[in-house]
Amino acid sequence: NQMIESAIKAVPQSESLWLHWLQMAERDASGGSTSSSVHVTSIIRKALDQLPQSGKLWKALIDREDSPGDAKLLLEQAVQHCPTDIELWIALAALGADHAEARKIINRARQANPQSTEIWLAAAKLEEAY
Repeated sequence: NQMIESAIKAVPQSESLWLHWLQMAERDASGGSTSSSVHVTSIIRKALDQLPQSGKLWKALIDREDSPGDAKLLLEQAVQHCPTDIELWIALAALGADHAEARKIINRARQANPQSTEIWLAAAKLEEAY
């Protein structure tokens, strides 16, 4: 762990180093203790301070969230920092309170990514569902 921490201090903008440290911490936390879980979340937040545009780091943080309301708040932040990450937009739309809110989210995603076939397909699927 000391080596990876030293590497991150030397190259704080390296997504791959942060993700490696995160994997190591998750492996150490697999025992399920609360302090280990908090440590993993702390690593992700430190990584996001350095790399707020990393969709992978946002997804790691959101995956750790149990509350749909808190996950939605994190997703709102994530799409602001990663407006081209289609998975984040679709996840945010899925947490929309209703069809109208999901539609607004998908429309925002289409504005940010007008050439994304994934977003257009998500919009079509949303309309088909209602």
